[in-house]
Amino acid sequence: MEALDRFNSKVSWDGVLMPHMETRCTKWHLKPNKYTGRAMFYLEGHSIAASAAAWILHNGEIPYGLWVLHLCNNHLCVRLDHLYVSTASQNSKDRIIAGNNPELNKTHCPQNHPYDEVNTRRYKGARYCRTCNAKYNLEYYHRNKEKRK
Repeated sequence: MEALDRFNSKVSWDGVLMPHMETRCTKWHLKPNKYTGRAMFYLEGHSIAASAAAWILHNGEIPYGLWVLHLCNNHLCVRLDHLYVSTASQNSKDRIIAGNNPELNKTHCPQNHPYDEVNTRRYKGARYCRTCNAKYNLEYYHRNKEKRK
């Protein structure tokens, strides 16, 4: 069976209508990857994201260093007019705009201290817990106290 036929047998075109899109997303029939939550497809000896497979099957290779991204913000969608090719940086920006950045959705650090205005330090776009950072710095100081003598 040809790859395109195999691919099309796993897709139906009556998927979810996204509020900001005029067309419906596709519906991927296979279970998404249990670790990433992504629709996956086996193409040319490799398991790749189904959206990337859709792009390759219809448009050819993805240029080096670029990713297949979703206009619809539905990572299970493989509809060609919902896909575009861009950079990883653009993907990060899209995730932040859509509110899909899991780091920004966290309300507490791993030690359960709140990410609030008082306890949060921002550095190079990342958030750090001031309480945990202070504890680490104190432990570092005591660990290295003997070395400084």
